[in-house]
Amino acid sequence: MVDGSEFRNYDTKSHGNVSAYDALRQSFNIPALKTWQQVKKSAGNDAPKKFASKVGLDYSGKIGPSEVLGGSSSEFSPTQLASAFAAIANGGTYNNAHSIQKLLLTMVTRLNMIILVTKR
Repeated sequence: MVDGSEFRNYDTKSHGNVSAYDALRQSFNIPALKTWQQVKKSAGNDAPKKFASKVGLDYSGKIGPSEVLGGSSSEFSPTQLASAFAAIANGGTYNNAHSIQKLLLTMVTRLNMIILVTKR
């Protein structure tokens, strides 16, 4: 229960102790919320908002559980959210995320990719 609302992981299962990296990678909600609560407790209530501002997420509203999980009406773009979550996964190093609109491959590149995939 966080701020009067009950949250679950997307698969409704408990996964015990997981690293922050794995929690982000697997999109687990509970570890994200617990981390957010711990950061607020140890660094102050405004720490999550300061971090968000550092990674380009300027938001005048209150940062709550929904924002932590990437939802709400905050109107952050998917690229902004990707940059913010990547900064957490990269140990605090911010890289501006971007999307790939088109990928052109030569036949040789395609063959190399097929070989790489089949070797795994």
